[in-house]
Amino acid sequence: MLCALGSVACVLLAAMPVGARSSNGKLTHLERRVTNLEDKVSELEATLGQSSSLADPESRQALGAHPASSRPNGRRIIHLDRHVIRLDGRVDALESVVFGDRTPDTQWASSMEAGRASQSNAIRRLDRWVTELARRVRMIKKHVGPSVTPSPAPSATVTASPTTSPSASPSPTVSPTPSASPSQSVSVTPSATPSPSPTTTSPPPQSSSCQGVSVAPGADLQSLINSKPMRTTFCFAGGVYRLSRTLWTNDKFPILDLRAGAIIDGQNGSFVGINGADAPPGQPGQTILGGVFQHFGNASAPTWASPVIVHGGGVVEGTEFKENFNTGLAIQGSDVRVTSVYTHHNGRYGLTVSQACVGCPGPQAVVIEDSEISFNNTRKLPVTGDAGGTKFSGATNGMIVRRNKVHDNYGAGLWWDGYNKNAEIYDNNIYNNRNWGILWELSYGGTKIHGNTLVGNGLNGGTQSFFNGVQLLISCSDGSVGGIQVYGNTIDGAAHPLGLVNHSMHPTRTRNVYVHDNVMTLRGSSTRVGAVAGNGLVELFSSGANNRFDFNTYRVPNPAGTYWAWDTKSLTWAQWRAYGLDHDGVMQKIT
Repeated sequence: MLCALGSVACVLLAAMPVGARSSNGKLTHLERRVTNLEDKVSELEATLGQSSSLADPESRQALGAHPASSRPNGRRIIHLDRHVIRLDGRVDALESVVFGDRTPDTQWASSMEAGRASQSNAIRRLDRWVTELARRVRMIKKHVGPSVTPSPAPSATVTASPTTSPSASPSPTVSPTPSASPSQSVSVTPSATPSPSPTTTSPPPQSSSCQGVSVAPGADLQSLINSKPMRTTFCFAGGVYRLSRTLWTNDKFPILDLRAGAIIDGQNGSFVGINGADAPPGQPGQTILGGVFQHFGNASAPTWASPVIVHGGGVVEGTEFKENFNTGLAIQGSDVRVTSVYTHHNGRYGLTVSQACVGCPGPQAVVIEDSEISFNNTRKLPVTGDAGGTKFSGATNGMIVRRNKVHDNYGAGLWWDGYNKNAEIYDNNIYNNRNWGILWELSYGGTKIHGNTLVGNGLNGGTQSFFNGVQLLISCSDGSVGGIQVYGNTIDGAAHPLGLVNHSMHPTRTRNVYVHDNVMTLRGSSTRVGAVAGNGLVELFSSGANNRFDFNTYRVPNPAGTYWAWDTKSLTWAQWRAYGLDHDGVMQKIT
């Protein structure tokens, strides 16, 4: 029955040695990747209303269902071959629906045929095939997946422009200076993965069917909320609502529907616009729909003065936050969902997540999705300090950050700092941020960073280092429990694309990080990828630290160049691989 799958599979079964210990882990890894990819293809088929005769649930269930030691490697390769052939056909069909008729790509079938006499070659070619399929699936998702809710172009005037810097946020902030390469002024001119244009769009369609208590500008909002039952819906008419003090929702947990065009203006006051309480576990908290929040905070105000503080169970959807002195939107509770917001041109941060108080538990299960975070830190606070697009601190657990556009922030794009764990960060489009695109700092494992596109981040005004000039950086973070995985990302630019670092400013050390299946384009002659040990903390490179790179693709200008950093050295491709790194990786020349 197995030989009916095709001649390649039959030859593989007959010719290949079985039980090769070095192949077991690679096959298990491939089986997991194929299973995950099948899930994504099934989701796309459901979204597009497609059904495929190539889907094979029974065969999928058998994939990886038995311990590797109980199945000969040749037979496992046959099953993988069958799945990948079917998966390729399903992806072809999806591309035809999304992009129009296309000529199927047959290069992988011929590659498999060429590699059939060698088990290691067959696994390697299967891996290349799966990597290419994953790239094609990402392209389809970009066309049919949820789009970021557009927001109106920001006004040209930003009210806040003082020069004093606020006190540091609760999480630690560091600025070590370990350097792996000389500083160099570089510009990003990617050709393979161009930087997206920073288009902005308008909020979701305004609601004309709000059912609840009507509210008009000039109303006593506090008295209205106090006088109504818990979870009352308030339908705000279009217009400007000027606040002079905090609107406390407490345990009323209202639904504030601002979608008719309401603008909540803080008049640059030293207070929080809307504040409340955590909802009981499993129950909805305060909900804000649509509207604009602007002009909260000033140079004399405390750093926590912001338009909204979202507490446990809260929802914010389709809302714009702009021209606030410190932060656009602050989250201080668990089970919060932020969807389709547009936070931009704020003085310090676009969005923050933190503890409600010193010693309070960190927020859990916060979701930030389908939003746009851009042009923040208008005050031009130092990009190596506490400012930029976002800051997530205070021991968050289980955050999901997905499908967002994070761009043109004067500082970091997405920054986790301070004992975070179990995050999933995926399918974000992150570009042109002054410093890191993604920074995972002083944090822990159970974390997956995957499927993101990072372009042109980390140039830091042309000053490059292996701490402040990296597009995706894992710093002083311990993945001993749950691991830290960085995979399936596309990174392009002149700054260092990806790095691991230790330094003495934090007590934790970078361990158990697995970097795999990424595609990185290195544009500058001094661009590096790998790891740097600051302050002599060379345990980063030890076998006990278990930091690994494999199955990555590197696109470089000069194949003979030293683009890789490890063990305090700059390395060529051959030297990098001699350390046991990227045994199954690929280096390609870009023109």
